[in-house]
Amino acid sequence: MSSVEGIDRSSIMNNTKAAEHEYDVQHKEQHHEHEAQHEGKERQHEGDFGCGIGSCRPVPLQCCAQLLPFSVAYGVYVMVSQTISAYLSSQITTLEKRYGITSSNSGVILAANDIGYLVSVLFITHYCRRFVSFFS
Repeated sequence: MSSVEGIDRSSIMNNTKAAEHEYDVQHKEQHHEHEAQHEGKERQHEGDFGCGIGSCRPVPLQCCAQLLPFSVAYGVYVMVSQTISAYLSSQITTLEKRYGITSSNSGVILAANDIGYLVSVLFITHYCRRFVSFFS
């Protein structure tokens, strides 16, 4: 009887190993299918993020839809903007003397410039987040 039990045990072990192997193969196939579906969704989302406004997305602007060119362009913009702002601040006394502007009026002009910049940044970030989501 012990030999029959040994055969039964070995056949049970072989059947168990075969079942485990089949499960592993199916699990790997499901995993690959899931990855392929996920990759397809990522590619769909990549197509949603073009550079442009609405349906107008010119081909030459599509290089700006990537992070590095956008960062370089924005860095240049900020550098020029801050340079102009610093120059205006340094020349404000000359403008006051030349055009007879009081210091309080020139202060209001500089404050309006800063407030206009702040409002435009808030407006753009509020409405652009509806169209572009980098974390979805």
